Amino acid sequence: MAKNSGECCSCSCGCGAKKLKCKLANSDSEVGRNDNLGLEKKLSRENRLELGRLFQGAQDLHGITRLIRKIIGNGAYDFTRAILRTSLLASCVSACQSQKMIHADTVTVMAQSFHFLCQGNEYRASYTVPKIQIQLSTFKTFLDLAGKHLTGKDFTEAFDAACFPLTLFASSFDPRWASSPSTIGTQGLLVLLIDSGADSVNQWLLQASRFGSTELVRNLLQIALRNSLDIDVDLASGFASHYGKMDTMECLVEEGNAMAFLGPLMRAAERGCTPVVQRFVRKGCRDMELCLSLTAATSCNQVEVAAYLLPHAPKHVLAALSIEILKVTAERSGGSLDGVSFLLRSDFLDNIARSNDKSVAPEMRAFLQEHWSEAAFLLGLRQVQEHHVNLVRIIKWGESPICLRDLPGALRVAIAYLPLYRKCLKAGGSLLSQRLRGQLVDAVRRLGCMELKKASHRRQLLVVLEHHLPSFLVNPS
Repeated sequence: MAKNSGECCSCSCGCGAKKLKCKLANSDSEVGRNDNLGLEKKLSRENRLELGRLFQGAQDLHGITRLIRKIIGNGAYDFTRAILRTSLLASCVSACQSQKMIHADTVTVMAQSFHFLCQGNEYRASYTVPKIQIQLSTFKTFLDLAGKHLTGKDFTEAFDAACFPLTLFASSFDPRWASSPSTIGTQGLLVLLIDSGADSVNQWLLQASRFGSTELVRNLLQIALRNSLDIDVDLASGFASHYGKMDTMECLVEEGNAMAFLGPLMRAAERGCTPVVQRFVRKGCRDMELCLSLTAATSCNQVEVAAYLLPHAPKHVLAALSIEILKVTAERSGGSLDGVSFLLRSDFLDNIARSNDKSVAPEMRAFLQEHWSEAAFLLGLRQVQEHHVNLVRIIKWGESPICLRDLPGALRVAIAYLPLYRKCLKAGGSLLSQRLRGQLVDAVRRLGCMELKKASHRRQLLVVLEHHLPSFLVNPS
């Protein structure tokens, strides 16, 4: 395969290549000349196309390097644009090696133009490690030839251009891409740019974590480790958790040694990312981390996450912090008290509704007084008493052709109390609000089945009511 570039050109490009070769024959020595000479020697479109064919015909590093030298010597001077385009195109081609592309996705439509560079299995088979090494060596040669014409800003922008497609195509990567030669090429490209002065590694680690580009995150972690670069793995883990990127978060914890769980755990709790929260809890969280994440979940009304966290938080810690947790939950809830209601229904504490603490927010105080105070309990009793009086009036003096007193007792109970029963079931939790509990207590008292003191809890009260309801209404299945 070791042919010089002249032989390669004459074999593959015909007469046009020979003419161009003659035109460039004496240009090797012109690389170091004044740049103004290069500005005067712009090639025509036909000659540029011939150069492209020459590149395709070059089979070894020596031939490609000679061509690059000739191009620079004959007028190429826009090194900034060249490095940007090379980095972007190389990254796009590398990303498109993945076979898992969703054609309905807009990103894939953009990627289809790059797929023309990847002609099926034949192309992928030729995309081997030795070929990638030649490409990287060629790129390194170009950087050496560019020399002082490129600044640290240029290398940073080229690094950004290389990382952008890998972040954009994150959801389309095939798992096998991580072990393919494409990964070697991508990592080699990024390393060359970092060695030359690119300084945006941490920025792209955060972006890749946010969008779930796990393979780019893995590459950046390895590069940062080898080059002793300062990166914020814990903040990146927070981004991945906030946006629910499970695989990326796993990578940052396992390979990036992310140690700060509190921030990511609270972000996941706020967003309602239950799988991420479960992952951190299984990994091991401190008691205070569990309490703070519970507060974060209830503040954002993420009841599913709160229901998962509540059994894992130690009871003695919750007992000590219960009032403070409810205060914070109410302050940060944005007007909705669903999180507070969940905590109260879950037997979170027993006397917060009667608290006279002046630091409790007015909205929360009004909510507690309406649903969880002694006054709310008495109101519930009074409402059911009025309901019973109305029902008796209908039974005795109603003029409907269907007389309620002639119906079976279970149906009369259903007419009177089935809506209350369903409302109590819908409320859920281990406690009812004081208003609902007052209504249920009066209903059970009027049914006269058992002493009220023996039926003080939600489940016991509901069992009494269920006993008097028709079975087909209690268990529809």
